[in-house]
Amino acid sequence: MTTITRITDPNEATSFEEFWPYYLSQHMEAGTRKAHVVGTLVATLVFVRGLATRRLRRMLAAPLVGYAFAWTSHLAIEGNKPATVGNPLWSFQGDFRLVYRTLNGTIDADVSAVRSLLTEESRTNGSSTAPSSVPVTPVPA
Repeated sequence: MTTITRITDPNEATSFEEFWPYYLSQHMEAGTRKAHVVGTLVATLVFVRGLATRRLRRMLAAPLVGYAFAWTSHLAIEGNKPATVGNPLWSFQGDFRLVYRTLNGTIDADVSAVRSLLTEESRTNGSSTAPSSVPVTPVPA
């Protein structure tokens, strides 16, 4: 079983597994997650089509397409700064995990775990009595 741990400073994360809860904490609104899923899937299709047709411009445009959806959702829905700014590689990996877990129906468990941790932290004002982890569904390797 995998465990979600709240990371208050994403720069302290030493692995993607430690970064993932922070990533989710920046994607708590369903609309933000939906925009990321759509953007990631559209960007993937643009990239694959560019690859299949050997069009470098399409392949280079793919991230712009994906991030247009994602960054707009952060500004308009979530009201925060995209995690890509400080952690581009783990954020990119997070986008694909978000898509995978959304499509297989397990993202709600992760979001609930992070929401519980955030609620507990706000109740205890960040004291050390806040729970450090909540079990969630494991991610296949």
